[in-house]
Amino acid sequence: MRDLARLLRIDLDPFAEEVSEYVQSCRESLAADDFSFAPVIAGDDASIELRVDSLARWCQGFVAGFELSTPDLDEAAEEAFEDVVAIAEIDTEAAVDDDLEADLEQVAEHVKIAVLVIHDAVQGEPFDGGD
Repeated sequence: MRDLARLLRIDLDPFAEEVSEYVQSCRESLAADDFSFAPVIAGDDASIELRVDSLARWCQGFVAGFELSTPDLDEAAEEAFEDVVAIAEIDTEAAVDDDLEADLEQVAEHVKIAVLVIHDAVQGEPFDGGD
């Protein structure tokens, strides 16, 4: 947690317990057999533009944090990471169309699976896709 505070250049001490609980919750959801992990993005009540932007920003944070650890990845995990990088670079200023809602749901689900593949590769456990 201290590394996170140093990286962000903020004082996390007033929030140490909440941050620690959040980190533990993330670890548990990544390791859960029920695939409960999901990227933290704006809710359905937010505008589609904000939801797209929040997914891109979540991916940017994931990429930035993951690149600091620089683990070796197998081919599937490397491909999954490249997908998350591409989503992090999405043009959030693009025009909104009728298909964006469905597209966002599919992309968010793809991010979820990609992160689980990466997590399992780093942990040394092959991702089975829930089969």
